[in-house]
Amino acid sequence: MPTRRLLACIGFAATLLHGAPTLAMPISSSYVWTAASGLLPDQVDARMALTDTATPEAPVLSGGVLTIATSSNPEFLFYSQGGTDLVVPATLTIEATMRLGAGSSSQTGTTAPRSYASIVFLTATSVGNALFFGPDRLFLLTGPDNLGPEVIVDTDDAFHDYVIRVSGSTIDVYQDSILVLSGSQFTGGIFSGVDARIAFGDGTLAAQGTSLWTRFAHNASASQVPEPATLFLALAALCGVAGSRGARRRALPPG
Repeated sequence: MPTRRLLACIGFAATLLHGAPTLAMPISSSYVWTAASGLLPDQVDARMALTDTATPEAPVLSGGVLTIATSSNPEFLFYSQGGTDLVVPATLTIEATMRLGAGSSSQTGTTAPRSYASIVFLTATSVGNALFFGPDRLFLLTGPDNLGPEVIVDTDDAFHDYVIRVSGSTIDVYQDSILVLSGSQFTGGIFSGVDARIAFGDGTLAAQGTSLWTRFAHNASASQVPEPATLFLALAALCGVAGSRGARRRALPPG
């Protein structure tokens, strides 16, 4: 990542930290957002924080659909919840209803593949994976630099319901109640030192495009807003600070 882009990203993270809200009591024991509520994901629960470096784009909620769009690869636009206060159950369940829009990625092969829509999940410090949505394609990773299991399914012609279940190291992905993909969590890489975290949207430096969302939910619980140091560490990893090689500087979004 060019130095000026890295500094801009870190500066943006610092700005977020300076204005981080504080809560006196829990909002909920799990997270459920629907576009039909008329609220943005961070308005339902302030702990689902927005990271937005896109210009001029911002999340748009209209007609019961949340549009997340970026127009150049270096832009980030995603929602993320996590930190030391996020309690992940033995079986983590993440649910989303979404449709992929148009976009492009500069990394579509087997080395550090990325796409402009993803759900990132860390179940413990340094341990996690990401489900990427590509045109008619879903894929997981086997490490930050390696393509994992993938499947060819429709992702962009219609909205689909997705469920991710993570139990131990095993990941199962369902589309419209059908098991379509299985994989495993990995440890380290750009996740090194990052606490439990769940994110969705576009947080990679290697892709740009549009995704449409009508629902996002998970069964992890949180008692308060993440501490600033923890949030900065996570944002730094998303910005690509955690890796020294080029592929590792390309951030996962959606954490």
